[in-house]
Amino acid sequence: LEVIQFTAQHTMSIQDSDQEFKAYQEINNWSDLDLQSAKQRIHDLEVLVDRLSVKIQMLELNYTELKKCLQYYQKDRQCLEQRECPENLLQNLFGQADNSDTLEGTMHILAGGKNSGAELGGSCFSSSGPLTLGSCKLQERTVESVLEESNSEATATSSSLKASSMHWDGFELNKTVPCGKKLIEGSCPETDSQSSFGRKKKTKNKGYGFSGIPYQGQRHVALKIMYLGSRFHGFASEASKGLTIESELFAALKKTELLLGDRVMTHYSRCGRTDKGVSANGQVVSLFLRTSQKDGNATEGRASSPECINYTFQKSKDRAAAARASRVEEEYFAKSPDHQELDYVGILNRALPDDVRVVGWCPVPHGFHARFSCLSREYKFFFIEDSNLDIEAMKTACGKFVGDHDFRNFCKMDAANVHNYRRTITAFDIVPFNGSWAGMNFWMFQVKGTAFLWHQVRCMVAVVLMVGEGKESPLVVDELLDVHKTVRKPQYCIASDLPLVLQSCEFQGLIFRCQQGAGRRLHLHLEDQIRKHLLTAAILKEGLDQLPLSVQDWKKNTPHIPLALRPTEPNYEERHSKSHVKAYQVGSMP
Repeated sequence: LEVIQFTAQHTMSIQDSDQEFKAYQEINNWSDLDLQSAKQRIHDLEVLVDRLSVKIQMLELNYTELKKCLQYYQKDRQCLEQRECPENLLQNLFGQADNSDTLEGTMHILAGGKNSGAELGGSCFSSSGPLTLGSCKLQERTVESVLEESNSEATATSSSLKASSMHWDGFELNKTVPCGKKLIEGSCPETDSQSSFGRKKKTKNKGYGFSGIPYQGQRHVALKIMYLGSRFHGFASEASKGLTIESELFAALKKTELLLGDRVMTHYSRCGRTDKGVSANGQVVSLFLRTSQKDGNATEGRASSPECINYTFQKSKDRAAAARASRVEEEYFAKSPDHQELDYVGILNRALPDDVRVVGWCPVPHGFHARFSCLSREYKFFFIEDSNLDIEAMKTACGKFVGDHDFRNFCKMDAANVHNYRRTITAFDIVPFNGSWAGMNFWMFQVKGTAFLWHQVRCMVAVVLMVGEGKESPLVVDELLDVHKTVRKPQYCIASDLPLVLQSCEFQGLIFRCQQGAGRRLHLHLEDQIRKHLLTAAILKEGLDQLPLSVQDWKKNTPHIPLALRPTEPNYEERHSKSHVKAYQVGSMP
């Protein structure tokens, strides 16, 4: 009995310990949930702080512009007082009179005095009867001509105050001017916040709230972009009807209201056109975007009016020559202070998809062109280390590409648009990648040149890989570069698009900048994307290990046909003549 009692007591103690352990586990789980919710709350607060900082900048701009409105309001009143206008007219224009009939009568006078040189006379009808102006005249001027003269003095700012002012016969009055009934048909439109009878209209707050800013300045900037190209049909939107990086970029620009016009008005240019599936870490585009800058001129890298921008580009019709001439200014513009400029990186990244990110921006001169101002481009092509690859032979083959050569046998020929196939390769090497996964080591091709042809990098990599596998000799590169000996390109498959990356685009002196908060969020986002892709790779690896057969059981040893013995493609002359015939047939069709 004592043994049984002792056993029962210990059993109860064990049960109590289990219950306490479960209670501690529940407390621990609740602590983990509280920690996760706290992290999410911190992230939401950081996003809220960023949005509030942007709105604070907008409010400061609105305050400055309202002060300008008040100055022009006082200036226009003084101008009319100096012209000895009737007091009743000034009272109806600038006073607090609410009598709409008197205001309507005054507008009747203005509408009747549109002929230049006419004398102002007659009466304006009020609720108390006709008001005789007597001998008060505006010698060889009408009230409207006085207003137009005053308006001409404020033309520079009136165009930027459309969002915060009301129009009257071509002259802009501040919102504080009383507006009873409509002065003239269509002359006193209802604003976003108040109708002509003082009633408030409900408006939806769309976008990022930039449309309410009176100042409509623009700034020529270069954006550095990185993206994964696996789900896109290339970078250029006009080259494909599918989803492209450019279409996503302009959708984000439109959503954030950073554009002040269509694509043509922004003078958009891109450094390169990556193909379908190709990624980039350093793609560069340039265009005019909305800016918070108000003072300064184009030589200081600050805001510019649309008229100045259009004049500049009309004057320099040769964009390539203008871009080369502006390379000297790039260093000066890159070092110019931003003066609390808009956070282009943070604003755009909140509107872009997860596989597209803006990593920096830089002010550039008006003549800058992302394509023609570029000095060189660097591509990288990743591949997995294989014991069957002869790295030294591959490096020997890569060295033969360096220099100025005719690469028509290492590209997809576009005879209708491209007539010069000589390009300069400044560096081409194979280096190990600092990282491994699941026991696999990575290598990468590094190729740098001034410009590249269509599929040029992928064609060069395909031939070098044949050399590494022992299927071709490194001398095959010399044979293919000799276009007099090898007149036609042999048919061969180009390398895959997935491992190819546009690594960087080099310019004279661009220094891309990114605000600290946006850079930190970008860093965390990329780390999160790496973790997601590693988890996806681990899932695929687990599924591969469960397959019953190995890769060696399915691998087929297909015989290799030397490039010199393969069928060839049409040369440049044959393609060019065929394109001319096709163009003639299309042009002669009824």
